[in-house]
Amino acid sequence: TQSAEPSVSESAEPTDSASIEPTDSASAEPTATVETESPSSSPTATPTPTPTLDPIAGMIFPDSDTHLLMWKELIVLSTAKLIFAKNEIYARMGYKFAKKEYADYYGKLSWYKIDPKFKESMFTGTQKTNLLLLKIARFEMNGQLTYIPSGTILDFDQDGVVEKLTYTAPSDYSMRLTLKDGVKLIHWDIVCDNPSKKVYLGDIDIKDGVLDLFVNEFGPSDDYSFYIAGVKPGKLVNRGNIPGALHDIQLLRSGYITTQQRMHILMTWFAQVKYRLNSSGKMVFYPFAWYSMKNFKCKTKINIPLLKTADIAHQATAFLIPAGSTVYLQKTDDKKWISVKYGTKLGWLLMADAQTLLDPNVPATDAFDGLIIAD
Repeated sequence: TQSAEPSVSESAEPTDSASIEPTDSASAEPTATVETESPSSSPTATPTPTPTLDPIAGMIFPDSDTHLLMWKELIVLSTAKLIFAKNEIYARMGYKFAKKEYADYYGKLSWYKIDPKFKESMFTGTQKTNLLLLKIARFEMNGQLTYIPSGTILDFDQDGVVEKLTYTAPSDYSMRLTLKDGVKLIHWDIVCDNPSKKVYLGDIDIKDGVLDLFVNEFGPSDDYSFYIAGVKPGKLVNRGNIPGALHDIQLLRSGYITTQQRMHILMTWFAQVKYRLNSSGKMVFYPFAWYSMKNFKCKTKINIPLLKTADIAHQATAFLIPAGSTVYLQKTDDKKWISVKYGTKLGWLLMADAQTLLDPNVPATDAFDGLIIAD
């Protein structure tokens, strides 16, 4: 037995566990209803099934029908093992597998008996809760968040007892999340602009044992940002507010996340940025030396000299770009320097500020044609 947490009563069934969906539909994962993914191989920690009377042969979590699985047990498994951990819950209920790989695997186990009357409504609250946590773990393996409908029941704070998460958007400028932990109600009130009215779950740092809730806001003019709270026993810990959209988030599982963020040097554009959890448990910006401008194409309106190096102390001119030339913006420190490609040549453009060239001292829109300028 790998997990011996308190069992969950029938009344603690999740209200909508089968509707959990990924943040990115292009990478949609199967729901907790069928075995629609094929692992690359059978779980290496599980012996190849052979005819046997062993009642737990071929199982990863023999007690996942009666005891809550814990997050720390799941995040150390491979995606393949997570799939088998899900499928064994179905197998014990007599589910008939359509895929030959799974039909053969479980067909060799004496305890597996197909039940033609199988329905998902037969699952207990414990089984549904475990299926949901297994699904969240599979999303986590891909660095993705999982959508959590209001009313979902899960052991959010990993204390061995399930909680119910509900949320509402009382206005276009607020959201309230409520976690019912036994008889105690824990609230997280967010003042935001045009909230998405959805909540997602992920784990920023798999070593701290804390699952994290994410809420997106659209902002006044698509100025996306998101709010994060860590779920600890008896409280929700505010981790901060970060610019960007939830569908761009990549969980790195080590206290870091990456996302797309709006930048401003020379024009309006977006770059991948990184945030990390500091020692106080808050998300803080983690700067890169350079940010890719993705080979952005534009034309010069005037003659523009480029420098040999991104070094203020050595400002030797490399070459002059004639007016009317096509150039490509390569990368920037988002402070002063921009790498520019002209034909086969590379040079450096020095900015006086985000919207003004230093030499010649003109606004960016007077120097380049084709820039994207947004409010």
